Amino acid sequence: MKNLLFIGLLAFIFACGGKDEKAEIIFKEAAVLHNEAVAIHDSIMPMMKQINDLKAQLSAQKDSLAGKNDSISNQLQGKISEIEAISQEMSTWMANLVEVPGNEHEHHHHEGEEHKEGEEEHKHEHGEKVEVTPEQMLEIQKETKANIIKIKDKASAILEKYSVK
Repeated sequence: MKNLLFIGLLAFIFACGGKDEKAEIIFKEAAVLHNEAVAIHDSIMPMMKQINDLKAQLSAQKDSLAGKNDSISNQLQGKISEIEAISQEMSTWMANLVEVPGNEHEHHHHEGEEHKEGEEEHKHEHGEKVEVTPEQMLEIQKETKANIIKIKDKASAILEKYSVK
């Protein structure tokens, strides 16, 4: 009887330990995805600066046409709206970023750039820490990475479509 109780206790301990090890593995995988998503975000930031500069140029062109050519002014407004949409997507992505528990990563700034607090294109705030299962965290990070890839593709397309060549 004592042996059976001892074996049962060992089985329970190993079963619990196995869950912790599995959770740790899943959280590590989620952390890798999170860090990859943040790296993609960081690589997009120079593009976002170009997009903001492009928006300023288009806005200036639109303003110079005020009351002169409504057709071209409307076309420019369409381009500006498309640019504003990608900027909003980036802001939403950053606001919804969820940190993986126990994940430590660094943020590197591009050579020649200084980090200034509050500057939109360099600001990175960690999202709210949420209590989810390891499997849920993995799914969140998969979606986060997929979303930043879509934003990068859209940003590239906007620059290709509207930049003066």
